[in-house]
Amino acid sequence: MTEIDFHILAQPNEQDRLFYTCRLINKIFKQSLNVIVVCDDLDQAKQLSDLLWHFKEDAFIPHEIEFKESSSIQFLIHDKNYEAMHDFHDVCINLSTHIPVWFGQFNRLLEIVCQNETTLKATREHYRFYQSRGYPLIQHDLRPAG
Repeated sequence: MTEIDFHILAQPNEQDRLFYTCRLINKIFKQSLNVIVVCDDLDQAKQLSDLLWHFKEDAFIPHEIEFKESSSIQFLIHDKNYEAMHDFHDVCINLSTHIPVWFGQFNRLLEIVCQNETTLKATREHYRFYQSRGYPLIQHDLRPAG
C-alpha cells in the first residue's frame, strides 16, 4: 500500500513550495530513486523546471516535462530510460489540486502543503480521501512550534 506523506510548510507562497519540492527531489534523486511530480498546469511545471536548474549550484537533476491534453502534467525526474519509469514508480510528488488516479502505483506519495487557501483546501480534501481509504499517513510539520 502506498505510504503518503504530508510536508506542511510555514510559508504561504507557491515559490517557497516549489523550492522545497526541489530540495526533496534532490534528496530523492541522490537515493537513486525515480520521482514523478504532478503539476496542475504547464506554467507550474515550467517554474519547477527552471528552479531545478538554479536552486543548488552543484545539483544536476535530469528531468523532462510530459504534457498531455487529457491529463495532469507529469514532471519526470529520472536517470533511467523513460520506458522503465512506466514499469515501476518509487515516489510521486503531488503539487496538483487533484489526486492522480494512478497514485497507488507508487511506494510513496508526497503532498507539499503551503499556507495559502487554495493549497490548504485541496490538501485537506486529499488528506480526508486517503484517510477514509485507510492509507498510512505521515505528517512532517515544518512550521515553527508555538
